[in-house]
Amino acid sequence: MELFFFFTFIFLVVDIRGILFGKIGYECIDQKVCTDEHSECRFGRCYCKSGYDYSYKEAHIACVILPKLGQQCEIEHDSRHQSCADPHAVCSGGLCKCKDSYIEQNNRCVVDEYNCLEGEPILKNSQPINCSIVGRQHFHCPEQSYCVPFDEHEGQWSCQQVAVFQGICCPVPKREITLKPSCLVGKAHSTPDSCPINTHIRHKDRFIPWQDRPCCPRACPYGYGKFGNKCYQINLLPGDLCEHDGQCACGFCTANSQGEMACQCQPGFTELYGKCHDERCFHGDPAIDTDTGAIVECSSKNEWKCPEDYSCISEFGLCCPKIPIYT
Repeated sequence: MELFFFFTFIFLVVDIRGILFGKIGYECIDQKVCTDEHSECRFGRCYCKSGYDYSYKEAHIACVILPKLGQQCEIEHDSRHQSCADPHAVCSGGLCKCKDSYIEQNNRCVVDEYNCLEGEPILKNSQPINCSIVGRQHFHCPEQSYCVPFDEHEGQWSCQQVAVFQGICCPVPKREITLKPSCLVGKAHSTPDSCPINTHIRHKDRFIPWQDRPCCPRACPYGYGKFGNKCYQINLLPGDLCEHDGQCACGFCTANSQGEMACQCQPGFTELYGKCHDERCFHGDPAIDTDTGAIVECSSKNEWKCPEDYSCISEFGLCCPKIPIYT
C-alpha cells in the first residue's frame, strides 16, 4: 500500500509539472514554445516579451499591454502590478490619470514640484540637475549644493555592490535655520510610525536625522528605479532587456548577440539558475587545504576531493559547507 501511494505521489508531481511546463514563470526549452500569449522562453523559463506587463488573476499570470493616460482602465487590487502603463498614473473614474504631485506632460506624468529642505532645486536649462550618490561620494552637483536621492537603494544585496542613489541637486541649508523634514516629492504619510513599503519609503537626506526621516511617496513604484526623469524596472535578470546598468541585478547593461541591450553578469559573477551569483558559498566559507592554506577546488568529476560535511558546487569549483536542515 505504501508503495502504491509513493508512485501515486510521483505521478501527480510529474503530471503537475507537465501541465505547468511552458507556462509563464515555469520551465521551458528552446524546442517548446511558451504557451501563454506574448510570452517567450529565456534561460529555461517563460517570461513576458519586452513591452508587456504581468497581469495576475488569482493563480493565473498573463502578459498584457497596460492602458496609457486617458485610456480606460480597471482598478487592480493586487499590489504585484499596476493599473496603468505610466508608473506615476492611477486608475480613477475608469481612466488612467496622473497621481497627486504629478502633472501630464508630453503624454506622461512628471513631477509637478520638488521640495528641497531650503530653497529651490538647482536648475540647468530650466530643469533640475540630476545627480547620483555612490557610496559617500556625491556627483554632478555644483558648489553649495548636494544630492538628494529619490529613493533608497533597492539592489540585490548578495552582490556586495556599492549603493548607488539617483536624485536632484538642492541648496545646502544654512546651519542657523531650523529645518523641518519634508519629502522631495509629495507629502509625508499621514501616520508617521507606519510606512507602507509598496507605495512609500523612508526619505534619505544627509541633513535629516535618521530618527526624523519622513515616510514619503515613492518616486517610482516598488521594483522600479528613477534614471533621469523616467522610471525603469530594476533587479532585472540576465537576458532581460534594459537601458541602464543600474537596472541589472549584479550585472550591467550591454549589447547581446542580437544587438539588443540586455543584462549580463558583472565580472566575478556566474549565471546560475537564471541569476547572477558571485563565486562564494551560499552558506559558510569554502574548504581550505590545511597544508597549503589554499582554497580546495573541485568539479563534478572529482567531488571526492571535498572534505566530510562539504559538497562540491561545481559551477564555482568550490567545496562548500552543506546547508543545515533545521527541524
